[in-house]
Amino acid sequence: MTHHDRAVADAHSALATALAVLLIIGGIGVFSYPLVANMLADREHAEVIRNYGTATSELDPDEKQRQLQLAQEYNDNLAGDPLHDPFVEGSGYALPTNYNDVLNLAGDGVMGTLTIPKIALNLPIYHGIDEETLEQGVGHMSQTALPIGGIGTRSVLTGHRGLPSAELFTRLDELDTGDLFTITVLGDTLAYRVVDIDVVTPDKINEILPDPDRDLVTLVTCTPYAVNTHRLLVTGERTDYDPDDPDLTPTHTVISARSWDTWLRWGGVSAAVTIGAIAAAILHRRRARNAARGDGGTGGNAVGAVGDDDDDDDDGTARDGDATRDGDGKNPTRDAGHETGQNTTNEPKRGRMEGPPRHSRT
Repeated sequence: MTHHDRAVADAHSALATALAVLLIIGGIGVFSYPLVANMLADREHAEVIRNYGTATSELDPDEKQRQLQLAQEYNDNLAGDPLHDPFVEGSGYALPTNYNDVLNLAGDGVMGTLTIPKIALNLPIYHGIDEETLEQGVGHMSQTALPIGGIGTRSVLTGHRGLPSAELFTRLDELDTGDLFTITVLGDTLAYRVVDIDVVTPDKINEILPDPDRDLVTLVTCTPYAVNTHRLLVTGERTDYDPDDPDLTPTHTVISARSWDTWLRWGGVSAAVTIGAIAAAILHRRRARNAARGDGGTGGNAVGAVGDDDDDDDDGTARDGDATRDGDGKNPTRDAGHETGQNTTNEPKRGRMEGPPRHSRT
């Protein structure tokens, strides 16, 4: 193999290796995107919830009481307009003038947190149900009671299902009657036990009404998964909150925001090392293969050349031998002379060689 051929082979090998690495990276990216995106979303949710917890813990008792009073007045003054489907574009309505000012401690729209232990869900609750809000967490329907509890109130919280970037209410259909979820507002945690699960068409959302004798919260999302023609309603009724209740223990580990940083950091390092190792292995294998081919080609040519020379020598020797000897190694001219008693030195030599003789005697 010439130097030019080897350079071309190396270039092709490098290109093939680069393409293989790109395909590996692309495949890993496609299959890991939902997982990584959900991890990032969970990290963001955990950070928002942590900041909200810090804000409520630093809240002055008088300010906390004032916020609760404003929320109670809001609930008392609800107009009672029928609800609209939160997932149909253009189905919204004008917000009350003071809606975004109530339970908005940090000015980021977070009014509380929702925790569903059975599916290890912990999400911030935001004011409103616009698309941007529902991509970040759970939205509160402003025409329902703010989630501070109270007999005769019914808060409605909505969340997306099946987003590739976040889990949100994707697993809400795993809840059963009797399961618990909690809502934390201004540092107070309220527990609700699931008492009803229903599936309705979007036009039936307006039938979600408060019960004058009960304290209710309804969670709403789309169903069936990825079809979204109906709405899943999971309603919980207020019950006593016991932090030691086994039903409030998450079935999966809930990872904090700082823990997510560690997981993402080490996950990125592991992915980089894995991709690098695969690329190095591919490159090494290709170089070894090309080297083997190059050595084999050069060696073969050298051996072939030597073999050709040997063949030429052998052919020459054979031709010389044929000119003087027959198949049994005797000199036919001398033997013929002995047998006939005649001088045969001037006669042409005879043997197995075809065509004119290469040597002649005088």
